[in-house]
Amino acid sequence: MSTKLDLIDTFVRKFTVIYSSSFTSTDGSATIYRIVRESDGAQGGFVQSSANLSNKGTCWIDSNAEVYDSALVTDAAVVTDNARVHGNALIAGNALVNTFSEIYGNAIVTAEAVVICSPGSFIKDNAKIYGSAVLSGAPAIYGNAEIYGTADVVSTVCAGDCKINEGVPGAQYLTGDFTRD
Repeated sequence: MSTKLDLIDTFVRKFTVIYSSSFTSTDGSATIYRIVRESDGAQGGFVQSSANLSNKGTCWIDSNAEVYDSALVTDAAVVTDNARVHGNALIAGNALVNTFSEIYGNAIVTAEAVVICSPGSFIKDNAKIYGSAVLSGAPAIYGNAEIYGTADVVSTVCAGDCKINEGVPGAQYLTGDFTRD
C-alpha cells in the first residue's frame, strides 16, 4: 500500500529539461535540450525528452553528452563528455560511457562496464558490454558481439557472434564465432 510520502516522491523530479532552448544532435537527426539537476542546479548534457533519463537512481547525463531517440540511461549509469547514445540503446547499472563513445541500435552497456572511446568508435546493433569490461581506443563492436567479465579491449573490431571475456592484446579484427574466455 502506498503512503502519502511514496506518492509525493513519485512526483519529485531529479532534473528539468530546458525546452525553451533547443539544439541539434551532433549527427543532425534530433532536436535535443539541455538538462539541469534539481538538487543543485548543475547543468547536465542533452536529451531529446525526459524519457531518455530515468528519474530513479543516481544516473546522469553530463557535459556535452547526448541521449536521444528511444535510448535510456538508468540506475547509477553516467554518460558524459561528448558521448552519444541513441536508437534503442540502454546504459544501465553502474556503467560509465564517456569521451567520444557512440552507442546505438539495440546495444546495451551495463553492470560495471566502462567505455572510453576515440572519435569514430561505436557500439551498435545488438552488442552487449557488461561485467567489469573496459573498452578504449577506437573499438567497433557490433552484430551480436558481447564484451564481458574482466575484458580489457583496445581498438578492436568485434562483430557477428564474437564474445570476449578477457584482454585482447593490441588492435584486432574478430568476427564470427570467435570466443575468448
